[in-house]
Amino acid sequence: MSVAGAIQGVKLVRQPPPEYLAHWEFVARETPPEIIRIRSNPDARYQWKELLAHRAAGYDCGKSKEFLALGCLFRVRDHIAHRHARTAVLGSFPDKLDDCIRQGVVPVRSSRAMDWTSVIFLHEVGRWAADAADDWLRVADGILPKPTMC
Repeated sequence: MSVAGAIQGVKLVRQPPPEYLAHWEFVARETPPEIIRIRSNPDARYQWKELLAHRAAGYDCGKSKEFLALGCLFRVRDHIAHRHARTAVLGSFPDKLDDCIRQGVVPVRSSRAMDWTSVIFLHEVGRWAADAADDWLRVADGILPKPTMC
């Protein structure tokens, strides 16, 4: 699994699947203002969190390791895809990734003598990204109302 695979994995979870929002609209028989607000915000983590607040209110995002991994997945993807590579002290990570690395959410090899990009562009991180996306979609599918139209 490469870094390109990690970016592909994020595409799967980048936004709440349209069928969840369409199901909500169908049941409401209109487009609730909450859906408009969710769709208009480009922050994917926000979209998921808002969808859960309205459609799976009992789910606690703050206690979910899958939701934590989802947030870190978006951060890693943004740094890779948007080329946020910056010169940094060897063995350190950009501020937006530091918490994810320090907490052990994103698995990286020891980086004391390496630049952060040399550590993050490894197959372990790509495999983690694919697994994190898969785990999140499994959780979301288990807690959100099933998007059936009948």
